[in-house]
Amino acid sequence: GNRTFSQPYPPFSSIDARNASGYKQRLWKWSLQNRLHEITNVPSKNVTIFSLKWISTTYISKHEILGLQYEDAEACSKDVSSTFRIDDIKRSWNASLSNISRDRFPVLTLEASVSSGCYIRSICSELGKKVGTGGLALSIVREKFGSFSIKSANVAFD
Repeated sequence: GNRTFSQPYPPFSSIDARNASGYKQRLWKWSLQNRLHEITNVPSKNVTIFSLKWISTTYISKHEILGLQYEDAEACSKDVSSTFRIDDIKRSWNASLSNISRDRFPVLTLEASVSSGCYIRSICSELGKKVGTGGLALSIVREKFGSFSIKSANVAFD
């Protein structure tokens, strides 16, 4: 059945948040300043998971994970014409994976139907915490939004 719960906004979202002194700024600014610990109450919103279906399991190496994350960081920087956080992202991934002795990791392909505003990356992280392994979203494909879907799309090329 459906599961509705309160989901905190992720650290790099644009929602306003206040520290104990009442100073308010966007959550992503607190994150960039390494001051998230000052936020007394991270804003959250109610979201619903209507369905979550396991499709398949494959495996990926530590080297492949780093490659995918580097590619994503580079692609994002081209989208915004900036090298915003690329070096930080690479350092963080290297540090995280260097502390793990295993080289292969399971990759689950899941299909989710969720309410508007649900953060899929946060759901993946929470699922990983619950099973004691950690988790992340390597790739997200939005197949449907409201009444629009990939299956019913008509694309015209000039």
